[in-house]
Amino acid sequence: MDTSRFNIHINNKILNSIVEIERTKFNLENRLNFIRINSRNELNRKADISITLDNINADRKMFLENYFNTYSGIKKKKKLRLYDIISLHTNLFSDINTIPQKGVFRLTTKTILTKTGEFFTTEPENIVNEMEKLLSWMNNVDDINPILVSGIVMREVYRIYPFLHGSEVIARMLVYRILSINGLHDIVNIEKELLRTRDYIEYIYLREEFDSMGKWIRIYIDIIKSALQNSLKEIDSRKKFSTPLNERQKKCLEAMKDLKMMNNRTYRQLFDVGKSQAYKDLEDMNRRGLIVSLGGGRSIIYLLKNDLQ
Repeated sequence: MDTSRFNIHINNKILNSIVEIERTKFNLENRLNFIRINSRNELNRKADISITLDNINADRKMFLENYFNTYSGIKKKKKLRLYDIISLHTNLFSDINTIPQKGVFRLTTKTILTKTGEFFTTEPENIVNEMEKLLSWMNNVDDINPILVSGIVMREVYRIYPFLHGSEVIARMLVYRILSINGLHDIVNIEKELLRTRDYIEYIYLREEFDSMGKWIRIYIDIIKSALQNSLKEIDSRKKFSTPLNERQKKCLEAMKDLKMMNNRTYRQLFDVGKSQAYKDLEDMNRRGLIVSLGGGRSIIYLLKNDLQ
């Protein structure tokens, strides 16, 4: 395994964790197949953009459309070039006025303040070279498990920080593309685990003297393992739904074909119900696999599952 350029030692603990992830993934896929055959309910396919929606001031509907379109584009490509990354950033944030310099690599220095001190990202004049080297490695590596590749790529894009705004989104989209090769992205919600592991940023931006890449990979693997375990729990706890949808829910699904998304407040306004009843109705449809929830708390929104295919 050629990971020497990233200063990371692949020890037995990491390798054993990869084996455990593959075994859990196999069990999860088998249970998903069983559900499809016996009840035709599938695990919700998550969009994994909760962090993004929380951190940019943008029209959610517009950003969602851009996100799905751009991710679909890079997922189909066998190899990514520098031009693809620039186009990805341009298309992702098109028509979103709060994100300046779309498709333009960062022209100023960027310093990240962490608990261990300041982290200096790649100097602007070196961004093109660093990104080209990373993409070349990513495109041609064939002897490393995709889980490790995705973790390395995520940390490296964060470290390089190629764009003034949105570099984190680009990093995670590349991660999901790599994980889709392994079949993981479509069956687990990685970003939900990132939200739970708020300190993951601290490990990404550890300085080299702290064995930064090695510690990050160990944290990243734990995130993947946790996401898989939570997916298994979700499947095991799912019950067959014999109770039909109520009239509000049926009308909601019809309305969402035009509205594209729903939240608690809109549901209350449409059907003249209280907050708790609206939450109960929406979460019931979410558990049935008819709609998908994004975000959390007051900012939670729901999308038709078919819109995520």
